[in-house]
Amino acid sequence: MDKKDFIELNQDNMKLDSMDLQEDALETNFPELKKQPYKVIISDDDDEVHRMTKLVLKGFQMEGVGLEFIDAFSEKETIEVLKKNPDAAIILLDVVMEDNESGLRVVKFMREVMNNNLTRIILRTGQPGVAPEERIIVDYEIDDYKSKAELTVQKLVSTMYVCLRAHKNIKALDRHKEGLNRIIHASQDLFKYHSFTEFLNGMLHQVIALYDVEVDSFYVRDDKYAMNGMAFIKIMESAQVLAGTGKYEKLIGQNLDLNNCPLHLKKLIERFEGSDEPELVIREGNYLGIYKQNLDKLVKNYIVLEADISNENIELIKLFLTNFSLAIDNFILNMNANETQKEIIFRISEIVENRCDSTANHLKRVSKISSCIAEKMGFNQDMVQAISLASIMHDVGKIGISDAILLKPGKLTQEEFENIKEHTIIGYNIFKDSKLPVLKLAAKIALYHHERSDGKGYPEGKQAGEIPRECEIVAVADVFDALLSKRCYKPKWSFEDTISYMEKEKGKQFAIEVVDVLMENIGEIYEIFESLPDESV
Repeated sequence: MDKKDFIELNQDNMKLDSMDLQEDALETNFPELKKQPYKVIISDDDDEVHRMTKLVLKGFQMEGVGLEFIDAFSEKETIEVLKKNPDAAIILLDVVMEDNESGLRVVKFMREVMNNNLTRIILRTGQPGVAPEERIIVDYEIDDYKSKAELTVQKLVSTMYVCLRAHKNIKALDRHKEGLNRIIHASQDLFKYHSFTEFLNGMLHQVIALYDVEVDSFYVRDDKYAMNGMAFIKIMESAQVLAGTGKYEKLIGQNLDLNNCPLHLKKLIERFEGSDEPELVIREGNYLGIYKQNLDKLVKNYIVLEADISNENIELIKLFLTNFSLAIDNFILNMNANETQKEIIFRISEIVENRCDSTANHLKRVSKISSCIAEKMGFNQDMVQAISLASIMHDVGKIGISDAILLKPGKLTQEEFENIKEHTIIGYNIFKDSKLPVLKLAAKIALYHHERSDGKGYPEGKQAGEIPRECEIVAVADVFDALLSKRCYKPKWSFEDTISYMEKEKGKQFAIEVVDVLMENIGEIYEIFESLPDESV
């Protein structure tokens, strides 16, 4: 990615300047985000009360944040205002409006109907004898109760500070509770992803969901040393963006030249080069941080998050990223285990396939074509992955067939053909007792991939409706690839003749629905065939 791309992405809040700027550039490149004022509802049937309240509180601020006033003049109007502003910090509420209980009914609606425990309530009354203070404090969840006569300027200002602090603390507690719940659910959800990029994007969206804020974030892997445990990801020498949200989403899959990236990012990465421990840089307000995780001493992984995140959320960020650190290690270990399993299965099947005057690329093509068809037919991703892996072993039973038959260049005798049919049962017997789901599926595919829709296949003569769909898929993928490839007993067919044969045998040798999907996606499927040519036959 060139410098221009990054300038466009960061023009609103990042500066590219000379490389010799001091370290304090980290603190000056980001203007503080404008904080939203606290909403204050004034509910009173007296216009003068509204005017005087705003006059007294004009210019009021707490920690640099001012007030936004919202007026309501009756019980009904107050309820409507509360519905539209459930995030209001304070309501200055008159007890007596339409009648002596108007304000109290508003409180009851807030707490019991809206379940609004966030907005703090300051009750004001010009008739204190109508609703005695003790009963109000005991029966209703309010923060203060004052007669209008005693609510001086100083008392009102002091009460506002107390209530705003209570509002802020309750809001922080609610966010921590929600954040912890989301962390628990996020930990469960992260492992539903099937690729590393999906996993990382899932993580970024989960951390964004913790705070319900707009966040720009991206994950960078610095691979200037070695791939090591991350070999399943194709990475170039420079850092590569593997996941992104917001304005960084367009960078996914691109290489990031650290010499041309924004200065603040360059300096943050340099800050961690000599460290072996995960670190988190936090700024109050407008936040820029890099969480670095070392999967290996030679491999560095960075998570960059930019958002308006308050101090009370910092510990939640650290907790989530610490959990994520463990999750990513487990995810990679799990993926490595799956890759190891796939490699072992492939190598075993390759040994068998090479005996048949085929190449290992036949297995790869059948695997990819089968998974493509399965995906187009609506199978879920777990099943698509299982079919992709299990299909590799469809002909593993040929290990029990003699070379004289497998490598015979001419037509087989009836006796030889009956002998070669046994490879379906041999393959089934190899895997039938396995407890692993993928091997149980492999046993089924090995047994039934030569069955026909018209019932003339083997070994059991099953027909349409009786043959498992995944076996029908592999049967189509296997024959399609075999016809297009050269074998010791036949030359390769042309693309046109192959398509003609598949169409002609639809509903006879092959399942109608599977052939239809093959034809609907023939361009994509033929690209798979061409992308993995036979090296030699």
